[in-house]
Amino acid sequence: MDFMLADKDKKELGQVELDMDMDIGGTNDYQFSVSLGQWEDIYSRVAYIYIPDTEYGGPVSTPETVPASNTVRITGDVWRKMLSQKIIEPPEGSAYRMVAGEANAIMKDLVDGMFPGLFAVPETDSGIQITSYQFDRYTDLLTGLIKMLSKFGARLDIKLRQGERHGFTVEVQAMPIVDHSDSLEFSEDSRVRFTTKDHTRGINHLICLGQGELTDRLVVHLYTDADGNIGRTQAFFGMDERVAVYDYGNAETEAELIKGGTERLESLKDYKEMTVEVADVVADIGDIVGGREYTTGFLIRREITQKIIKIERGRIKTQYKVGGKMKETPRVGGGNTGSVIEAITEAEIDAICV
Repeated sequence: MDFMLADKDKKELGQVELDMDMDIGGTNDYQFSVSLGQWEDIYSRVAYIYIPDTEYGGPVSTPETVPASNTVRITGDVWRKMLSQKIIEPPEGSAYRMVAGEANAIMKDLVDGMFPGLFAVPETDSGIQITSYQFDRYTDLLTGLIKMLSKFGARLDIKLRQGERHGFTVEVQAMPIVDHSDSLEFSEDSRVRFTTKDHTRGINHLICLGQGELTDRLVVHLYTDADGNIGRTQAFFGMDERVAVYDYGNAETEAELIKGGTERLESLKDYKEMTVEVADVVADIGDIVGGREYTTGFLIRREITQKIIKIERGRIKTQYKVGGKMKETPRVGGGNTGSVIEAITEAEIDAICV
């Protein structure tokens, strides 16, 4: 798999085959090494490295000389990281940025002005209608777009497109989420290896503190039930109750405090962890995959949140990690349901169970 090299003006300098490690959705960066001679002859002039029509690559930012091996270790941010370094600010005189309309049109209004000449949102209609959405105050652009699109069944798609005149453009657009669990399920039947763990000592009672002082302070109690649902009714008492405090002093209303508290309790409550090795599939961050493990009764549908890319000798190996808080089927014989941490995909293609 060849990478394209470009200078600071996006002028192509050639293409090379590289061994590279890349994290998309986690640290959002990449790293590779070249000889000192290669650095001096070629890479010292390189500002961008990328594979066309993919999200792989980004600006070159940090060269580090390794004298012991006479090499230079080069790191940089992937395109997604650049979006996380911009902030969505509320309009002057407003507490929040509110949007409504076609998804790409909303994104174009936000993205094009922040990255003129580098990022662009196509004029095409995505078919995704944002009826009404309120961005979190001063959220970063990446998080804001992902959360907005997710609420309306869509994901963020990032691809580098080469142009004939003006070099490349990083295309950002809304795409419908693809639920691969409807047509593709990874299970032990396909010789896929599972590791599962139940974390059952999480928080089930969260005391949320909003704006105000002492007796005038806004207080909301949130609880989880046996199925992991969050509400205002207590389900665990005595030794089974586990309590934590969430301090959200900027919350002015009960609704705002409940929203923040619910997100916090989601990260603290009981959850299931599953690691599963399956075959690489054509999936992107935001898509849904499913897995089944019969010994413990796990049947899980989860959103892909991270891709670990390892490129070696022209071959790409992808490790998908999943997360999210989607409802899952209870284990055989009952028991709690909750969230999950990760799934790993590395097996051969013939290990897929369709």
